[in-house]
Amino acid sequence: MKSDSQIEGLRKDILRREVIQRIPEVVDTSLPSNAKVIVVSTGDSDLLNLGGRQAWHFPQTEDGVYAGYYPAERTEAIAHLEALRTKRRNFLFLPSTALWWLEHYAEFKQHLESHHRLLVRQEDRCLIFALHRLKLDQSCAVVQGSGGRAVFWLKHSGMMVERMNKREQSCV
Repeated sequence: MKSDSQIEGLRKDILRREVIQRIPEVVDTSLPSNAKVIVVSTGDSDLLNLGGRQAWHFPQTEDGVYAGYYPAERTEAIAHLEALRTKRRNFLFLPSTALWWLEHYAEFKQHLESHHRLLVRQEDRCLIFALHRLKLDQSCAVVQGSGGRAVFWLKHSGMMVERMNKREQSCV
């Protein structure tokens, strides 16, 4: 008979595999093929397989490998994210298994929501934030919307951007 900790470990492994299997569809329909993505992870290299897109662990060392620990302070997480953004990493990917970060690091969540654009919210799979300002030439269109939400298709990059308020008529 398996112990409770063994059962919990098996449950987590099954969840991890399910998340990894569901990620490619979201990434392929949401991010350009040349995206540079930071992935919140525990060093799981399978999470970096994003259909040929460049991807790195978060947090990471100077060499770009998983740091082996989480930031001690919320401000450390923000500083680390912004340092990576200056290295032209343009998206932050939070798999569903890492959504606890947003509760544990409340200031990090607030920073993401106030300084970066949420591109994808599929909490059973992931959240994806754009870490750069999108610059467009009016090449977008509303492709769906309901419940006060509008989804814009960014024609030049093939990305979807959800806006919470339909009154906002711009894509950025």
